[in-house]
Amino acid sequence: MRRLSPLSLRLIFETLKRAKDLTLKEVFQQDFQLTYAIFRRNDFYEGVDKLLISKTYDPKWEHEKVEDVTEVEIKECF
Repeated sequence: MRRLSPLSLRLIFETLKRAKDLTLKEVFQQDFQLTYAIFRRNDFYEGVDKLLISKTYDPKWEHEKVEDVTEVEIKECF
């Protein structure tokens, strides 16, 4: 997990935390909104490039650690 995007890890945790109080329809809506938000961030494109296209396996994530991701950034994605 240390090789994954810290932002993505935080978003996964937040998504699961929020989903426990949602209906199935609301979960799908949340997932759609989150997908749109992720496409606006650099980590998605960095991961696709370094892991799938160039296969250098050395992505430069927006944050070095999970702790570096702010609550404001998380809220912006929801």
